[in-house]
Amino acid sequence: MKNSELRRFYAAAAVIVMAAGTTIIAFAEETTDLTAVSQNSASESETSGECGESSTWSYDAETGTYTVSGNGVVDFMKYKDEWVQDVKTVIVEEGITWFKSVAVGYCFPAVESVSLPESLEGFADKSTGLCYLPITSIALPDKMTRINEGLLESCVNLKDVKLPANLKVIEDYAFFKDESLENIVIPEKTEKIGDYVFLYTGLKSITILSDDVKISDTAFELCDPSLVICAAKGSTAEAYAAEHGFQFKVLDDDKNTEEIKAGDADGNGIVDISDISVLSLALVDGTELTDTQKKVLDVDGDGIVSLADLARIRQYLSKKIEKL
Repeated sequence: MKNSELRRFYAAAAVIVMAAGTTIIAFAEETTDLTAVSQNSASESETSGECGESSTWSYDAETGTYTVSGNGVVDFMKYKDEWVQDVKTVIVEEGITWFKSVAVGYCFPAVESVSLPESLEGFADKSTGLCYLPITSIALPDKMTRINEGLLESCVNLKDVKLPANLKVIEDYAFFKDESLENIVIPEKTEKIGDYVFLYTGLKSITILSDDVKISDTAFELCDPSLVICAAKGSTAEAYAAEHGFQFKVLDDDKNTEEIKAGDADGNGIVDISDISVLSLALVDGTELTDTQKKVLDVDGDGIVSLADLARIRQYLSKKIEKL
């Protein structure tokens, strides 16, 4: 059963569960189409080589780092069965623009960290890319305008996702089965959130900076009923929350900022990764902050929102400091 078929099985099963009021006892065994991956096996002595017309790969056994360098498109990623399980870090260097039919997650099942360059524009095919990786965080480059179908599906440890500032479309099943994903910020240029994007995730709150994003009726299928959607008053996200029975919080609420926790940019009552995402988008990509957000994010009290505030919030979340 291929990935697309498997996802549709889960989606169909979810609908049956909701209609019948029962619990799914067993799921179909997950399988993956590894035909393309098996063709990428490197020769016995190989630790470097070409992976595209103008791109190369190399593996450093001492650090467990797999590096992709060069320019343009990556057509494939080679590896050696003897060391593939030891690859812990994948670094894609500046100059790489596209991945073509490359399933990184299938190639490197033990990778804990992936670094992508600002030059990267995206992944060419559906159901390829970063799925099934055991990573806990990922920052997607701002040149990416589309999150492909299933791009980050089944990354069960994924907690922190920084989406591209220029993102327009999140395709179906993008975060399917990302069980650890509790919070995420949708950039203001986003126009569409597709079917079953957050199916079987641990999503508890979502901040939507776009006022008129189109959200599929099934985007939050089987999410926690207490999910909080934070967005602007009068936005399509507010209407969606009301129609689907989710809690809604206004991003630019005029209530006294003393009632709002310092650092809580999305207004969900806690300081978490989502707040770092909101601040990062503002500092790096120029996303507009509301007056309330500016006040709560100025955690060092110097009157401006800066990288110093971002660093302090990170220290707080990593428990290096006790309060903001």
